Amino acid sequence: MVEHEITGGLAMISVSDTGTGLSGEAEEKLFEPYFSTKTNGTGLGLAICQSLAHEMDGGIVLRNREDVRGVKAVVTLPAAKEDRD
Repeated sequence: MVEHEITGGLAMISVSDTGTGLSGEAEEKLFEPYFSTKTNGTGLGLAICQSLAHEMDGGIVLRNREDVRGVKAVVTLPAAKEDRD
């Protein structure tokens, strides 16, 4: 499920899934370079995403959903001037 909202000058995009969720270790290390739960890949994807979001004065958060099984990712960035409240 994808949702979006613009409030207080911030654009928020959230994506939710109904997968297995994050283990405690994964949740703590998600944005560390070279951390991965997969056998292939470099483990740089989320570290790069977080760096880019911060460079644009935003942020990214991933956490287990509270209502059902799965993960929710929220990316927050400054809204374009014409979209601000």
